[in-house]
Amino acid sequence: MKLLLYIALHERPEISHIFFDSLARSMMICQKHFSVDGLFIYSEPKEKADAQRYMKSTGVNVTYVKADNLPLGAKLNAGLKPALKIKWNYLFGLGCDDIISDEYWPVLKEALDQEPDITGVTEVTIRDVATQEEFIFYCPIIIGAGRCLSRRVIERSMPLYQVRCLHSSTNGEHAGDLKYEVASKIKFGQHELVSDEKFYKLWDDGKMNALDTNSLMNITARTDFTDLAIKGNYITDLKTKHNINAFDKIPKIVLPR
Repeated sequence: MKLLLYIALHERPEISHIFFDSLARSMMICQKHFSVDGLFIYSEPKEKADAQRYMKSTGVNVTYVKADNLPLGAKLNAGLKPALKIKWNYLFGLGCDDIISDEYWPVLKEALDQEPDITGVTEVTIRDVATQEEFIFYCPIIIGAGRCLSRRVIERSMPLYQVRCLHSSTNGEHAGDLKYEVASKIKFGQHELVSDEKFYKLWDDGKMNALDTNSLMNITARTDFTDLAIKGNYITDLKTKHNINAFDKIPKIVLPR
């Protein structure tokens, strides 16, 4: 089984070395359970250079895609079309501030052997790098860090075509609205194809936060899928002053020290 490690890079001086050290070590363990390639989306030359330096020792073949840093939704989308040119079974998402426990890989392998379309965890340890305070965040959906999306669910969710709504409808569409739809959702008499250009988007281009929910909502609107939530805490999300979602703004259950 083959994973494609999918990461949007962002230079964070406080944690970049921690992240890459952990990732390089984790990939050595991961490859005991999976075949792995990578696709990293970068904005600045230093981001790419740092990744190349750390990943060289892992033997993981990484494709690099350049994109503007913001908005984050558009940056994540930038890698999807080139990702589909690579052979893999699951797209493995990870933030450049996420640390993976060594114990996650055999548990993930057991989950993927059941061939769900989406799998991952619903809880994560949030750690403030400056103070080392940490707590557990519980999410009602599978979070994006460590989440696997099957190739089949991605291929059923894209490509998209831009259409114009011809009539107002009860589902919130208004005449003249432009939207993106998969071919199976384009309705004769309700939509007009703007062009035959294909678009590859799992996230709304302008999104800056709530990206896990946003991508899941988009997939849900486009196709059916099976999912499997993995029980346990295997991911640590490192927080700095540069994070969009601040440490003290996330609902928490404090871990005993």
